[in-house]
Amino acid sequence: MILVAGTSRAATDPVLTVGEITIETKDIYAPREVENTNGALRFMRRTMNGVHFNTRHYVLRRELLFKTGDPFVAERLAETERNLRWLGYLADARVTAVDTTADGRVNIKVSTRESWTLRTSFSFSLASGGGNQRWNLSLADRNFLGHGVTLGAGVGQDENSSYWNLWFRQQRLFGTGLRLGVDYSQRLDGYLRQVFLSRPFYALSDPLTFDFKFWDNLSDSRYYLSNAGRAGADPGANASLYAKMPYNFSGVDGGFQFRLSDSDDGRLWRLGAGVRVTETLFDLDEPVYELSDGRYEDLSWLEEPGQPFARDQGTTVFPYLWLHSLGREWSKGRYVLQYGPVEDIPLDMEFDLKAGPAGGKLGSTTGYAESRFSFEGRFVKWFRLGWGYLLATGAGDASTGSSEVSTYRYNVISGWIGKTGAENSPWITRVFGEYGQGRNLLGSRALLLGLDRGMRT
Repeated sequence: MILVAGTSRAATDPVLTVGEITIETKDIYAPREVENTNGALRFMRRTMNGVHFNTRHYVLRRELLFKTGDPFVAERLAETERNLRWLGYLADARVTAVDTTADGRVNIKVSTRESWTLRTSFSFSLASGGGNQRWNLSLADRNFLGHGVTLGAGVGQDENSSYWNLWFRQQRLFGTGLRLGVDYSQRLDGYLRQVFLSRPFYALSDPLTFDFKFWDNLSDSRYYLSNAGRAGADPGANASLYAKMPYNFSGVDGGFQFRLSDSDDGRLWRLGAGVRVTETLFDLDEPVYELSDGRYEDLSWLEEPGQPFARDQGTTVFPYLWLHSLGREWSKGRYVLQYGPVEDIPLDMEFDLKAGPAGGKLGSTTGYAESRFSFEGRFVKWFRLGWGYLLATGAGDASTGSSEVSTYRYNVISGWIGKTGAENSPWITRVFGEYGQGRNLLGSRALLLGLDRGMRT
């Protein structure tokens, strides 16, 4: 380095800026993947490439965290890659600097590989003895006509009733930073109406986010009862005991967060606040209800003072402080939680915590309107281990108060995911375990491990 008048030559070098940005979208199957096959497989791959609409360039361009003329920051290229893969309808995305001109302009190439986004499904199951018939037929496209919009519809029957549903998702609504989602489902035993609108953190440097959600859900739900309680026939029975009854759960939740820490290095901290107002109602409109063991019982005692309904029914007002933190170390892998697409694995722990009062002084009528404090939290941590990754994740909630209303519930999932063999057709090993514990849980909040996560305990 040559020093002149106390100034280094490096200090006088021109600042690199973003130059020309080129976008390239590749088909689902590369030409060699088509030509190296024959017969029906070749026809299928050609047909899928032909009928699939590749993502429009404007959809990809609006996700870029840089534009021509901006200072060149290498970390923003990697962050843009992660954002593009997070969209869910690309098999892979690469954002690379390809050339630097003499005047310090860095040309960038954005290359994406499409995935098949049209999803059709049909399932049917029949329990032994001919009861509990379940079936589902659905059609959805996560990237409708290449515009980055999700549309879906379905019809079916679950253990409670038949139903049909519609759903819609759009990122960057009307070209803004807003994300919109709508769900509508009509059932013989009720309905679901849900809308959420948010402005997420698109970049680690973004200063502010907000989130708003409204929902109204009515359905027959399982309400779990104790075998040792008034509805139980055998206090020593290990089998779950429950009744299906109308359950209406509606509410609104809105919050915001702003970035506390520096946007460029170290762990990222975000702090915010919000409020959630929910309404819970169980409608015991029948004289007796069928229990899961085949008996019929009068459950009107659940509404008596001191019984679960008196704690659970009514309005809950929960204003909360909201803390979120995540790191900046990432790894890329395939066949981790998905089959095929490149995935981003966060190697620094991420956690989210909400805490605040939820008692009668704020307008709550649940929990006998007692003064209490509530907490909700979750965490995710990945580790490199051997020829794979170890995952540790958990979630929980708790509420203080007297022995009649204080509760806690948490579950932790840990598992190892290993991959050996050929890159495109590996042998995959997945070993997972889950542990949960709770206290004073109400019948609508029983701890059911693995029920909604594709696992069985």
